[in-house]
Amino acid sequence: GRGARSQLSAAMLGPTSPLELAALAGLPDLMAVRIIDIKSLVEGKGFRFENNSTKPPDDSGVPEFSFAASTIMPQAEDHLLATDLVQPLPTRRPCRVEIKEVVQEVPCQLRREHVVEVPQVQVVDVVKEVPCPQTRTVTKQVKHPIIELIERIIERPVAVRQEHAVEVQTTLPVELCKEVPLPQRQQVPKLVD
Repeated sequence: GRGARSQLSAAMLGPTSPLELAALAGLPDLMAVRIIDIKSLVEGKGFRFENNSTKPPDDSGVPEFSFAASTIMPQAEDHLLATDLVQPLPTRRPCRVEIKEVVQEVPCQLRREHVVEVPQVQVVDVVKEVPCPQTRTVTKQVKHPIIELIERIIERPVAVRQEHAVEVQTTLPVELCKEVPLPQRQQVPKLVD
């Protein structure tokens, strides 16, 4: 509401507020505002000019007009001075301009958080009971059998070791001596003529 009104007044009127413009248009001694120039200016700056007035024109013959913001395009270079909107008219009839604020309800998207309980996996040790067999000693009467022992004599062959005397020929080393006659030297006188 307040932001749209400030942007609307800044884009349309510059430093002049809507109350000052209405006061300016309502004074008969000052310059009035031409509705045609405001309509062309407002439609060119991204606003929609509508005639929502159901009242008949007043004594001055000027109906009530309202401005509905369809697209707000605030730009720093689009600020206009009050002298751009105020132009002299041939007649001094007062012009009444009303600026109405249109409050549009914007649906808000609500985010719902659902808390879902996730089952946790639990590890369970399965213990299986195994029955243990129980042993018990029981006395039992048993008739002992009578075993008769019979002695048997078995002859087993016995290997007898016998000694045999055997003559073994032995070789004896023999030294051989051979008599060799030595030559005898004799001195014989030799006669030489």
